[in-house]
Amino acid sequence: MTRDDELRALRPDIKKTKEANGEESFQNKVIRPIIKLQHDVILSIMNNEPNFQKIIFGHTEYDTILELTTSYVKKNVHIKNTLIGVVIGMTTTPELHQYHENANRLNKRIISIIVKRICDTIFEKVRMEY
Repeated sequence: MTRDDELRALRPDIKKTKEANGEESFQNKVIRPIIKLQHDVILSIMNNEPNFQKIIFGHTEYDTILELTTSYVKKNVHIKNTLIGVVIGMTTTPELHQYHENANRLNKRIISIIVKRICDTIFEKVRMEY
């Protein structure tokens, strides 16, 4: 089994949405399953960010958590690049070549999906506490 086959085998299945092409197809077939697979790693990265914890502490409104998380990730280049790397590191060689063709736009999609998942997780935790 090759590295590419092993990486594909690790990815969880995600409910299929409407058929898309281009970047959206790449997002749905490659990026979303990888982000789902790497969710615990992504949360660990964010949980080890003391400044992030201070920023979101005490907030219970989803929109506020989303806005603060988006702002934090966009302003912190190191975290942004780390999160993108966690996803891109799990791509196969052909997928990596496809990623490089539209890296800037795909990076925006990756960060957007990650931020949403982080916020959903934080909000769920906040709701359980109250």
